[in-house]
Parts: sequence; C-alpha cells; structure tokens
Amino acid sequence: MRRNQNPHRLVDAERLNAIAQGQERRTVLEGSSKIYIAKCRVMTRILNELEGVDSDGNNVRAVALQLDARGNAIEHTGDARGVFRLNLPLVPATAKLLFAAISVDTTLPKRRRRGDIEMEEDEEDAQVNGGNDERTNPARDLHTVCAQTYQNYKSALKWWHLHEDVEGKGKVRYAWPEAVDEQIDQQIRSYKRDIGLKKRRGIMPQKEGKSAYNLTGYVALCDYFNRMRPVGHQFGWL
Repeated sequence: MRRNQNPHRLVDAERLNAIAQGQERRTVLEGSSKIYIAKCRVMTRILNELEGVDSDGNNVRAVALQLDARGNAIEHTGDARGVFRLNLPLVPATAKLLFAAISVDTTLPKRRRRGDIEMEEDEEDAQVNGGNDERTNPARDLHTVCAQTYQNYKSALKWWHLHEDVEGKGKVRYAWPEAVDEQIDQQIRSYKRDIGLKKRRGIMPQKEGKSAYNLTGYVALCDYFNRMRPVGHQFGWL
C-alpha cells in the first residue's frame, strides 16, 4: 500500500506569505505587544519633543518623524494610535539621541523614591566616574529607569521595525539596521555602569524586577493544588 495516496497540495506564495506573517506576529505575546506599543508611544513622543539638530547637522524631528504640511507629527491608526510615524529604518544619529534622552528622563520610572537621597561621591566613585560631570551625565544624581527597562526600549524599537500591520495600524515592516543595533548596545552598556554607580550611592534601589517565591509561598501553592478536586463532569482533573 502506498504511504500517501493523496497528491501533495501546492499552496500559492501569497498564502504562504500570510502564514509566515502570522507566525512572526505570534512570536510576541499579545500582552507583550501592547507593552511594546506603549513604549513606542513614549519613544516617539520624546523624538517629537526634541529640538535642534543631530550629529550629522540635520533637524532631529524632520529626520526621525513623518511630518505633515504644517510640520506636525503624523500618528498611526488602530491599536497604535498615539505612536507617531517614524522615518524607518531609524538612523544611528537619531537612535543615539533617543536613548540619551531616555537615560536622563526622570518621568519614566513607575515607582518613585521616598524622599530625596543626597549623597556626596566618595573618592573611589569619583575616580570611577571620570568625565561623569553634569554636562555629560545630568542624571547622575537622579532616579531614572532601571537597566532592564532601558534594554526593553531597544526590544520595543526593534520589534516595531519588524512589525507589519498595514490595515490595522498603518505599519509597514522594515529591516532592523545593524548600525543602530550597535549604537544602542554601546549606550546600554554605559547606562548599566551608570546604574551600578547609582545603586552604590543609594540613588536607586539595589533590587530590580519581581521577587521570587520564598519557601512559605511554595508550601502554600502546593497545599492549594493538593486540595483541588474535580467538580462533576464539567471540570475534570485537567
């Protein structure tokens, strides 16, 4: 007997492209995509508020954003409403200014410190902080976003480049530039060192992220699951 009596069905390329796009969208959970879009709103808002020229001598807003005839930034549609349309792919000069702005923005952290902790740098910190003056790092004594959140802004920006939803959001897919990736990675490394110094000086809390369950928590969970029983035929052991 032949193993496969049915001939192989060929699927047209258009349908395969739709399947591939669906697979790409499902690589990011729905909840994560909403978080990424929220971060894109923040980043495009920051770019829209920037004034002056970048390191290449170009107007920052004109290079970064799509503007209408009056010079106003154009928004996306649907779930991406509030996200201004970027001129993609982003150029390294724009990415550099964007992440520099995020690194000194004190309005982005969700949790504020209780009271202002003012501590003078000791000699060791002063040596490590060479060149870390008010001009090059104006946020050295301020509570800014944690290192992981700073990294997440890069993840959101990269996802937004690769995301495509023309009908729903008016968003077209663009390749993620390697030069932009390298530029942001360099700034992330520097920012992590800055955060380390802030933690040592008490400017920012030592702990980041969520806390793991302790032993009491695990015992409580195990006790709860051990007490679970089926409820009739509708809710079985599964």
